[in-house]
Amino acid sequence: MKSSPIVSILAKESKTSSTPSRIEAAFLVCSFHMRNTLLRVAVVASLFVPSIVSAAQQWPTQTVTTISSALQSTLPPSGRVFEPSDIAVTPSGIVLVSDEGDVATMNDGGTGLSEWLVASGADLEGVAVSGNTLYIAHERDRDVYVYDMETRSRLATYDLSPWIAGSDNLGIEGLAIDGTTLFVGLQSNGSVYEFDIASGSPILETSWATGLSTLSALSFAGDDKLYVMGAGVLRAFAADHSYVEYALPSQPQPEGVALRVNCAAGNASLFIANDTGPVYRYDNFPVSCPVVPEPIPEPTPVPVPPPAPIDADNDGVVVDLDCNDSDATVSSLQTYYRDADADSLGSSIESTAVCSSTAPSGYVTNTNDLDDSRAYFSATGASYGAILVTYGNGTTVNYPVFSMPNTRKLTTVSVYKDSQYLVVVAPGGKRVAAVDAYTGRVLAWRVMPARTWVLNAWLVSTIGF
Repeated sequence: MKSSPIVSILAKESKTSSTPSRIEAAFLVCSFHMRNTLLRVAVVASLFVPSIVSAAQQWPTQTVTTISSALQSTLPPSGRVFEPSDIAVTPSGIVLVSDEGDVATMNDGGTGLSEWLVASGADLEGVAVSGNTLYIAHERDRDVYVYDMETRSRLATYDLSPWIAGSDNLGIEGLAIDGTTLFVGLQSNGSVYEFDIASGSPILETSWATGLSTLSALSFAGDDKLYVMGAGVLRAFAADHSYVEYALPSQPQPEGVALRVNCAAGNASLFIANDTGPVYRYDNFPVSCPVVPEPIPEPTPVPVPPPAPIDADNDGVVVDLDCNDSDATVSSLQTYYRDADADSLGSSIESTAVCSSTAPSGYVTNTNDLDDSRAYFSATGASYGAILVTYGNGTTVNYPVFSMPNTRKLTTVSVYKDSQYLVVVAPGGKRVAAVDAYTGRVLAWRVMPARTWVLNAWLVSTIGF
């Protein structure tokens, strides 16, 4: 390496003087500041390097199967070589991409191969799968292509060049996905960039350093860890960026990694794709999945007894059915009948229903009044077989009942069942008649029976109640 002019001048001046020249002083000050600046940069940079959980562990599985024989036996006659640059697992197998723009799918055992060309000569260096959507990274263009795996049609293209820098051959080198988070690995500095693609366009959420000098592959596995391969090791990163490191077994040129995790068994099938052609599957690779807590069963509800029915007046009828729960004498609507002539007899034509055990003014409990337009006040016996009826308006009418012109003895009168009808007994008690007090009409008469029950039966049959 040639000496700079400044170094030459310093060398010359140092021979002629033991005192530092102004140029030497300036150089020393500059060197001091550069050392401080580099120190600060080193300290800041160290904050972004994740801490290792333990020293590199030996590769935990020795059972290996080569599954790329079918892939290599179908080389196109043009001589174009399928160079696997990354690998991802699908629900039914694996998918690989190559440095020349090819995509291949096959099952975990390497059979059922299907190939298709995305773009001739495209430097595909990363692949990830989410459901039926395929994500492919182009290293040089710093693009991520989004494909429908069934139709093999492109759905979108994510241009990551505003965030992903580096030379064409040290660009995107790994791709992984978890839900709506797309992980992109940059080969040049070993960093991982996390993009939110929920909106359909990538939004950079964060970036962090893996601590690897170079990065060759990413894979987000079913144990919720991000596996990063590079510099001869495989690191399994947890969410807090702590990791476990495994020393890779001897590989020609490892370029891709993917895991099919079986949390129930605590292991995985781990696939490594090499740029020179071989694809290996390591079985029984140990993994530790997050513990999913058992759902807390809903407590059995304690039956709540219904509230005791309220019966404030203690009449045996609850408040919801009692029309007046403050009055024990009534619990339902009572019907009362109009007594317009105030003779204590009600008319069946006009009635009212109220929640009271006492009839409203002008109403009674019976319907025995056949003519509520006139009322009698009282009835008394008279001579010659007649009766006297005094009405409410003060008038008195003499009604003949029996033909007895020769006797001055008085008849005997009583009201029948609080009605408008009178029971009239002739002097001497030998005859009895039923009389309408309103009109004085004799309904019927007969010889007085010797037994009371016979008389009562006759009155019921004559008056009707």
